[in-house]
Amino acid sequence: MSRSKYDAFYKEFFSQPQMVEDLLKNYVQEEWVNHLDFSTLKPFSSNFVSDSLKKRENDLILSVKCKDSDITAYIYLLFEFQSRIDHYMAIRMLVYVGLFYQELIKHKLVKSRQSLPPVFPLVVYNGIRPWNAAQEVSSLVYIPFVSLAAYVPNMRYFLFDISQVNAKDQQDLASFLVRLEKVRDVDDLRLILQELIQILQSPDYEHLRRRFTEFINHIVFHRVPHEQPISEFHDLKELNPMLAETVTKWTKQWKMEGRLEGRMEGRMEGRMEGTLEGRSAVLERQLRKRFGTIAPMYLERIRSASIEQLDLWAERILDAKSIQEVFSQ
Repeated sequence: MSRSKYDAFYKEFFSQPQMVEDLLKNYVQEEWVNHLDFSTLKPFSSNFVSDSLKKRENDLILSVKCKDSDITAYIYLLFEFQSRIDHYMAIRMLVYVGLFYQELIKHKLVKSRQSLPPVFPLVVYNGIRPWNAAQEVSSLVYIPFVSLAAYVPNMRYFLFDISQVNAKDQQDLASFLVRLEKVRDVDDLRLILQELIQILQSPDYEHLRRRFTEFINHIVFHRVPHEQPISEFHDLKELNPMLAETVTKWTKQWKMEGRLEGRMEGRMEGRMEGTLEGRSAVLERQLRKRFGTIAPMYLERIRSASIEQLDLWAERILDAKSIQEVFSQ
């Protein structure tokens, strides 16, 4: 799965008002969020965006009106799914928001001498390493004299770090996306789906239901270890009984082979924080599913690697065209 397609999934998800409302209400949790009329939220028209912003496939700009006023606010979403953390992300966001303001002025969406509308910069990060870059521009600027501080931009962005979010047992749609990103077990996937299907039953969620279906087919199944293939499905309702049948079949097979007890022990070990064996085994299964046989030299590297290195290789599987690319320096 290429990064551009991965970005496209997220743009589809967060083009839906309910997803953005859940994200802001449950994870931003700031007072101004209560003043937004989410029924008016929609992607900002590309007709008013310059070519430089249109080319940014991992960005999404949405507009939303405020309750009891004529003010329109904007949400600038940037999806950051790179393996390396951008130390200067605050500068990037400053530039993008500045360019966006220029477009509003250029297309006369802001009247002459009128105050500029508020823009909320939000970075959605899905990397393995916890985000450690500065979130405020001023913290990146060296100020040798106190009197210079007044001339330094002070814009900051809000960070939604999926790896650090605790979405367990949460029932909103944004949390379900986080839970699917983190799931690594077929049984856990079944439990998530049972809850998600109930929420997405409404006809209003038909578009999101299709997006979640595609996301599970193309993303989640590549991360959840399974020793036998799981058939692609076309609706979430098809998947739950299919997984139940698949898990039952695997359990019978493991019992016959005397492997169930060992597998359960391995699963418990894999859930223990800092366990290398569980992550090594998962990475080996993912590599075999994607590339087939693993050369002995790669197996040796996997079994002697640190947890950080294993996580980096696991992330590279999404983009790598060959097993050599996964292990490249």
